[in-house]
Amino acid sequence: MNSNSELQLLYLKYKKSLLPLIFISLSFFMLFRIVLPQISSISESNQAISDKTLEVVTLEKSLSTIETQNVTTINDNFELTNRALPTSKDVAIIFTALASAASDAQVDLKEFSIKVGGVFGKTGGASSTSSFGTPKVDVETRISSIDGENTYQFVKKVQEKLPLSEIKNIDSTGALATVVLSFFYKPADLTLLLKQDNVKELTKSDVALLEQLKSWDQ
Repeated sequence: MNSNSELQLLYLKYKKSLLPLIFISLSFFMLFRIVLPQISSISESNQAISDKTLEVVTLEKSLSTIETQNVTTINDNFELTNRALPTSKDVAIIFTALASAASDAQVDLKEFSIKVGGVFGKTGGASSTSSFGTPKVDVETRISSIDGENTYQFVKKVQEKLPLSEIKNIDSTGALATVVLSFFYKPADLTLLLKQDNVKELTKSDVALLEQLKSWDQ
């Protein structure tokens, strides 16, 4: 018996089993190589559409919020918050705050010195930050006052001035007192601002904070 005859016999013998096997193999091939990749592609497309739809909704809400705001009020609040938390170490506004507090408390501002730190955001520098992560400028000032009450008033007044500050130490001897305090600042991260597309209305606590800053902005 030649080889062709043997093949024919094998084919006839296993014909009923061979055809279903071929069909199953083709089905698996179509499932894993054609159908599933298409389903995955459709799923990814739907997710991309969903993400873009969410972005559009967010932008529409932000635009609606912006359109209801008063431009003058926005500018005033922006300038106010910049005075409260400057974007850089500004010696002039620090001196102005100290001089104004000294005048209000009726004390003489003898001298003040600033601890020069590193550059905010640079590693390995001497830049100092507060316990809550906000960069600060450490200042030591000497004042002359009639009594301790005037010194207390100076400390109180300087904390009610802008920019925002925190008293670190008070050393009083007779008519002289040395006050160590920190003035805060916060460089603007333009990269982060450019990524921000969700504009929300001010909350009640935000409005209350702005009102408090306005009362100190004298």
